[in-house]
Amino acid sequence: MKQDLEDRDPVGRGRSIILADDSTLQRKLVRVSLVAWGFRVEEASSAREALRMARSSPPAAIVSDFLMPGGDGLTFCSVAKRDEQLARVPFIVVSSILCEGQQKLEGAKEFGVDAFVSSKPRHRALAQALRKLLPPV
Repeated sequence: MKQDLEDRDPVGRGRSIILADDSTLQRKLVRVSLVAWGFRVEEASSAREALRMARSSPPAAIVSDFLMPGGDGLTFCSVAKRDEQLARVPFIVVSSILCEGQQKLEGAKEFGVDAFVSSKPRHRALAQALRKLLPPV
């Protein structure tokens, strides 16, 4: 069986990541991939909770669902990027909503989003975004 690059060279390398999603099932699915890639994952069920966690201990990256009650991923990113200690933390928004890739990324960039990826099985786009945004360790 062919081994994925993520399995041979984990991008996480023990770095912390905050995962914000209101869906317990989606958090578990994404968490499995993040842990397999070598990340230490802290989960939050809302943008407010994730922001509090990030301010308490800035992570290597933040991964947030696009649509959450009480605050969407774009607004969450905008608030986080205005915080001096979080301004340089890579912020990735994950969405299952179908939209033209370049169009949604350009719109998300206005909020400070570093990558806007699809939540496809195995989360390959998320892995690619993390590899691109995180410095080598």
